[in-house]
Amino acid sequence: MTDRRIITASLATVLAGLLAFTAAGTAPAAAAPVPTVGATAATAPVPGSAPGAAAAAAVDYEIDFTTPGTPPDDVVCGDFDWTNSALACWEPYGDVVWVLSYGSQAVGWWWNYRGGALYRQGKCVNNHGDWGYCNKNMYEGSEVRFRACTSADQVDRECSAIVRTTT
Repeated sequence: MTDRRIITASLATVLAGLLAFTAAGTAPAAAAPVPTVGATAATAPVPGSAPGAAAAAAVDYEIDFTTPGTPPDDVVCGDFDWTNSALACWEPYGDVVWVLSYGSQAVGWWWNYRGGALYRQGKCVNNHGDWGYCNKNMYEGSEVRFRACTSADQVDRECSAIVRTTT
């Protein structure tokens, strides 16, 4: 499916949900956000959103810049993106987002879900050309999703797959 078809399907799903909400006064129970390719966190549903999860536009996102460092051995990492030379990892004991950049910039995007609903999201920007981290404080027992991108706007061809884990 092309990017344009995915975006069109996403917009149609959102519009249908809004119309149903306006007409009935409640949100439709079965409507699930459709992952959007090439959209920013401020304008589209979070990729991989669970059914009934809030749209990313409803939750402001945090922007942090990494502090240079070396991750411990017990981090959870996604697949290294050899094409774009970026890697994102999660340190569950300390709630730290780690980002490795072998290129000019890597961005670790993260989403935090509590009770199945998105309540925090952000990006951890690494301009150091090596490992860097952003120290976050997530709700214990919540779900964390993350991915590495070399674009600031999550263009899928420049991002790794989304990894899901818990705090």
